[in-house]
Amino acid sequence: MDMIWQATFDGYVKLLYENDPQGPLLESIQDFEKQFIKVAQENQGNPDVADVLKQTGLQDIYNRLYMASINRNNDYQHLSTDEQISVLDYKKVQRLPTVHEFLNHYRLVYEEVRPNARKATNDAYEKLFEVENRTSDLFETQMIIEKEKLILNIVIADYKELA
Repeated sequence: MDMIWQATFDGYVKLLYENDPQGPLLESIQDFEKQFIKVAQENQGNPDVADVLKQTGLQDIYNRLYMASINRNNDYQHLSTDEQISVLDYKKVQRLPTVHEFLNHYRLVYEEVRPNARKATNDAYEKLFEVENRTSDLFETQMIIEKEKLILNIVIADYKELA
């Protein structure tokens, strides 16, 4: 591995291990290390590390591992490349998520911020989650969220309360 790749590897790995990962998260980080080393060896001499990491999907894997690490989510388990391909196999019949599944992405974030959030932020999230009781149509859900600026309200709730 050349110096550019080694420096990138060292920086990435150091950050992933800062919060003492355990269990499945630790295994996922170790798997990432092996994949990174393999890609680095295959691309030795190529100074465009960022592009290679993006093209190989390693940057996305790193970003997810980093978020799991800083949130101390030791249950995080990254899908293998074969599993990712299976999930994204567009030959299979795909279905849209339900409104509940769609809003669950926001619930994950909310559960992380809720203990330290102000009342206004909690209220803004609750208004977003109430959309599920108003419709079961995913497209209508998105329209309600956009028209009522529910995501924007989540972002600016703290600022409005402080002002």
